Amino acid sequence: MHSLDTQEIRVRELYKQLKINVVKVYIDRGWSGRKSKRPDWKSMLADIKTGVIQAIGAYKMERCARDTLEGVIFIDTCIKHRCHIHSCTEHIKIFTAHGRKSAIDLITDAEYISRNTGEKVRDAREIYASQGYKNGGRYPPGFRPSSTPRIPDHDPLYAELLNEIFEQVSSGTSLLEIEKDLSKRGVRTPEFEIRKRGGEKVLSGGRPIRVDQLESWIRNPMYKGYVSETHHKDGQDDTHTYVKGLFDPIVSEELWAAANKALDDAKKSDTGRIQKRDRWFHPLKGLIQCGVCGSLMTPRPTSKRDSTGRPYSYYRCRGASEDRKACDTPVKQLPARLIEDLIYDYLGKMADSPEVIDALVGNAQRGKTSKIRRLGTEISKHTRTLNEIKTEVDNLTEVAAKLGIEEFSEDLKKKVKRLTREREEILAAIHRCQCEQDALKDERDYRKSIQNGLKHFSEALRTLSEKEQRELIQLIIQGIIIQPDLSNVRGGGGSGHQHMRVEINLKMGSLVRTDSQRGRKLKVKLDVTLNRGKTVWASTTGDIPLDIGKPTSSSSPKKPSNGKRHEIHRADKILATMKKHGWSAADYARKQGISRSAVSQVMQWYQLSSECQQYLRELSDPKLERACSHRLLRKLVKLPPVEQFPALLQALKIR
Repeated sequence: MHSLDTQEIRVRELYKQLKINVVKVYIDRGWSGRKSKRPDWKSMLADIKTGVIQAIGAYKMERCARDTLEGVIFIDTCIKHRCHIHSCTEHIKIFTAHGRKSAIDLITDAEYISRNTGEKVRDAREIYASQGYKNGGRYPPGFRPSSTPRIPDHDPLYAELLNEIFEQVSSGTSLLEIEKDLSKRGVRTPEFEIRKRGGEKVLSGGRPIRVDQLESWIRNPMYKGYVSETHHKDGQDDTHTYVKGLFDPIVSEELWAAANKALDDAKKSDTGRIQKRDRWFHPLKGLIQCGVCGSLMTPRPTSKRDSTGRPYSYYRCRGASEDRKACDTPVKQLPARLIEDLIYDYLGKMADSPEVIDALVGNAQRGKTSKIRRLGTEISKHTRTLNEIKTEVDNLTEVAAKLGIEEFSEDLKKKVKRLTREREEILAAIHRCQCEQDALKDERDYRKSIQNGLKHFSEALRTLSEKEQRELIQLIIQGIIIQPDLSNVRGGGGSGHQHMRVEINLKMGSLVRTDSQRGRKLKVKLDVTLNRGKTVWASTTGDIPLDIGKPTSSSSPKKPSNGKRHEIHRADKILATMKKHGWSAADYARKQGISRSAVSQVMQWYQLSSECQQYLRELSDPKLERACSHRLLRKLVKLPPVEQFPALLQALKIR
């Protein structure tokens, strides 16, 4: 008889006797009195502070709060704002010292009873767990309630799925690949019914399976038939032990241990997995590192796209993008395609180094014997498997002939087809091994072929698939470090120039070893100068000196003058194009592939008076053209049109 409806009836009867008008009823369905974040409780405290209500009624004081600290704050708030508290079963007068103490004691006793009950429930759960019973909570996928309490049965549908997942993980399949496979098959989490705080029952679950859910299932010892027993110690963290359960496991202990070991090994891997979180392919992802803060430079696409529809991307320093104060490198981002082409071209330029060619040829010769022997072993293995398949097919044919079977059953037909398919695959594998073995036995000098291959490395690499490109790049390159070059002595000056040093650590370093380089890794440094995202020049220093480009002069070449260099001429051209096609500024920006703000910035020159516009069109002195900048424009537009032209002449110091 302590339901919420009954409590409301009793309080209304009390206030009817006291002749107090009920203004509002505050009900927190499904919330514990130990919680202070109850929505209606917060609303009631706000109404007390604003003076909307002068009295509060409850069935018991414990219905208001079962936390001593929260109860003291509540009582003091009521005293401060002259709000009375009434209880249907208790005599409360908070405006006296004894009454305030009695109200606080009631809340303290309620907290003690609540916590004491929780301790008894916790002890009972510990005892159940020590005996092998399921220790409360919802059953994980693969289990369902049975007729015996706390001893679940197997759910056939998800039990078979869990067995498959454990086998895939133990064989080395990543959780991301399993998630994608389950998504294609349309497999979802099991549905279950939950009760909301208002008493409403709704169905939950039935969602796609995620990687974190797969990991929690693999880590759950219940699937190998164990329950977790929690031990509480005063002033210490809880400890857990595992007890053999009274229910049947879904997977064996060996399979559970193998799957968990595979997860641990994947997390401890030095190389790690490069996940394709972005839509577009970036072969140097995970290899480029900022030399200032040590963070990886990750690809970030922009909104601007090229003619093929692919966005322009930049490798940006994570330290600079997450917190601008974390990394103060001037090279915060690099054009993705530019740096990728630069690295590809450099790898192709290695063909000009005789040391690299000699090392590659020598390494190939040294590994010939072991490779030929390994291929011979593989051919022998395939031949034995082929003989076993041939024997099995012959046995089936012989049995059918002796028994007078004119036609095989469906199962036998499937078996014969499978054996035939396996035979064809093995024959193809044997042919490949023999071709590779014949090529290795050829005694010709492949120095010229290797050199030609390296020269065309950049073009050949782009013909490979994305997966093959990434694998090849990671086989060759250990890492790339971007260091800013603040000397500004190479490639000319200029405000748009960006100087950096690209340090490439190659995994091929163990091949190229001269007397002076023995025991060292191959490391090459590229001095690169960029100007507005374009390569001005790049040269290399280090173990293999190369020249990828040379600057044409000490400064960047100037564009030839066409007599119309001020920006207002560009504004006139844009306006004429817009009038010709009937475009708006947004249409022009979209057609030209530029931003809307860039068009607006150019069109700001029309805010000046006609006299100023005509003067700017007739300018021929480059110094005066540069002086008429946007900074001057912002000052002039604040003046009345009559005062703009004199102010322009005064700023240019022209009388």
